[in-house]
Amino acid sequence: MGLAAMQWQEIIELVRLMRDLDVHIAPSEAADCLTGLQLLGEENYETVIRATLLKDAVKRDLWYKLQDLRSLMKLPDFTDKQAENVSTAALDGGGQEKPGSGGAGGDLHYLLTCSRDHIFRHVKSMVAAQYQQLDGTITEQVKQVKRHYNWFMVLRKLEHERETGQISEYRYLNTMEKLRHVENAIELVLVQLNLEQKGCDMINCLKEHWNVTEKNWINLSQVEMQQVKQLVVKLGRKLAVRYSQKYKTGAHRKILLRPTFQQALKHHGLPIKLVKGRRRVGKPRLVILCDVSRSVARFTHFMLTLVYSFQTKYRQVRSFVFVDHPVEVTRWFRELPLEEALQKINNNTLFSWSGFSDFGNVFFEMNNLVSYLDAQRSHLIIVADARNNWKAPRLDQLERLRRSFKKIWWFNPLPEEQWDQEDCLMSLFMPYLDRAFACPNYRALAGAVAGLR
Repeated sequence: MGLAAMQWQEIIELVRLMRDLDVHIAPSEAADCLTGLQLLGEENYETVIRATLLKDAVKRDLWYKLQDLRSLMKLPDFTDKQAENVSTAALDGGGQEKPGSGGAGGDLHYLLTCSRDHIFRHVKSMVAAQYQQLDGTITEQVKQVKRHYNWFMVLRKLEHERETGQISEYRYLNTMEKLRHVENAIELVLVQLNLEQKGCDMINCLKEHWNVTEKNWINLSQVEMQQVKQLVVKLGRKLAVRYSQKYKTGAHRKILLRPTFQQALKHHGLPIKLVKGRRRVGKPRLVILCDVSRSVARFTHFMLTLVYSFQTKYRQVRSFVFVDHPVEVTRWFRELPLEEALQKINNNTLFSWSGFSDFGNVFFEMNNLVSYLDAQRSHLIIVADARNNWKAPRLDQLERLRRSFKKIWWFNPLPEEQWDQEDCLMSLFMPYLDRAFACPNYRALAGAVAGLR
């Protein structure tokens, strides 16, 4: 059995939405999906969709959110009587809160026993009633709704019951899965209300909140961080392969006699075409200098993941981390799995003496390592937000680094409009850099890395 015409239309509409949100789905992938569904039928819907359209976690997560949003918009609201029943659902027969419910937290306990549609309708009724009091971005609104449900108190209680053996591991994991479903419902309802009541542009709203490649590093959830990490690893591998395939071109290459004579035989012995040699360009020597202070911790985590993923392809990479003192971590990246290497960096390196970023001191100490790093043949990549805690920038030390290294590139996780705010000294550092990139999200980072030469 094939799919109904309405289902075909829904798939096409979702593919169009995904493409509008800058999530790449090729026309050939969409065609393969429709052909597969026509051949295999509705019973193989999930398998065909995953095999053709949803080949990574980012696409899968966005696809199912868009599906749920479409379903939610068609879902009828509670009647007044149903809404009244919902408001007292967390109370016992005497009109008192259930033991341990913690006020509004009783609503959350109640939701964990409900069906999927009932969760959506309950959340929609409650959030709609309080929507005018909510402010900020959708991410901030989600946190405000969670506070209404006493979400974090319920979560702490659940963790305590797990640690003390009051609930089994199976029940704990099952409850956590239901909590994620409730959280998803809260997010979907807020997206719908923002679209309906604020007249937000749907594409821009969804792109900002759901497309993890457009989302600021600090706003990523734990699940989204894992998705972006997978993308960063792929990016690093592509970068390593691209560098390994570069060749030098130009008019002054050496003429190769044997291939030239072979070509001449095709033209009655006339050397019409000269065959010139191609010399492979050696993979660049990179020195990575990553700020690991708290203000850039998330971005640095992704950059270190990127460095690790292409460092495993070749060894011309030296990695350093710093807050106010640079420490080399190259050996751990070469010898340990990624997560273990990152853990070692956090727990076993003295990269901070004062606890505050001090770029002047870092530049000074890196100048003492120039001969050790073979700087004349290396490119220096600095990963930091340029916030110097009002300390002396020591631009003379940065100028010395610029004379020592072939090139200096700076990756800054702050949007460009924030580069000169408060103690950010980016504009002072710019004259001594070859390139500076604003990388507030994954898409900007991928564009910056792709532009490196």
